[in-house]
Amino acid sequence: AALTGALMLGLAAWTIRQRARLDPAQRAWRLLSRKLARVGLRRRPNEGPLAYSNRIRSARPGLAEETSAIAGLYAAIRYGRDTDASLQRDLVSRVRRLRIAQ
Repeated sequence: AALTGALMLGLAAWTIRQRARLDPAQRAWRLLSRKLARVGLRRRPNEGPLAYSNRIRSARPGLAEETSAIAGLYAAIRYGRDTDASLQRDLVSRVRRLRIAQ
């Protein structure tokens, strides 16, 4: 029992530490991925942001414009050279505002 408790405590600490390492863009992207997964659009493990937005465009055309803009921002922040903080704020704001109907 003590070993199980220690293992659970260690796992909880590791999870909290991993979450704390995510920057705002990564947290926003994960939030978007969770929102879309709830409506059957789970992101594939090997799927980049632009490929994911293309798949969303095919499956849910009504979400295409906004998810494409969000994916473009995320790709620019994560893989580009532009570190403008306003891009991160825009990304976070867009993801929070996005409402996805079932």
